[in-house]
Amino acid sequence: MRSWPVLSPSEVKRCVEANVLTVEDLAIANESALQRLGMGARTLKDKAATWISERDGPGKAVQELSAMKLQNEEMGRQLAEALKVTRQLGAKLAEREPKGKRRESPPDLSDDRDVIQ
Repeated sequence: MRSWPVLSPSEVKRCVEANVLTVEDLAIANESALQRLGMGARTLKDKAATWISERDGPGKAVQELSAMKLQNEEMGRQLAEALKVTRQLGAKLAEREPKGKRRESPPDLSDDRDVIQ
């Protein structure tokens, strides 16, 4: 109940005090529970019932798909940026290494911090 975004903090408190601990409990609350909740209890019950009926419907799948598309686009942007930085660092490293000679230790890139931003 505490994580249900529909309720205000005071409504959450009222529900917990009335021993209505889940959205499902609220949706099927009887008269006694509604009386313990006080004013606005029927509205809360209607909100809970609507929430439950819609949460698993096609609207839920569309919301999840939309969120996944946005996340995928953001990850694509991050990957492109990481590849760009990697190529820049590889080019700088290639410039620093003498031709035909291998380094034993990793190069000091301390002055290349302006590339990684």
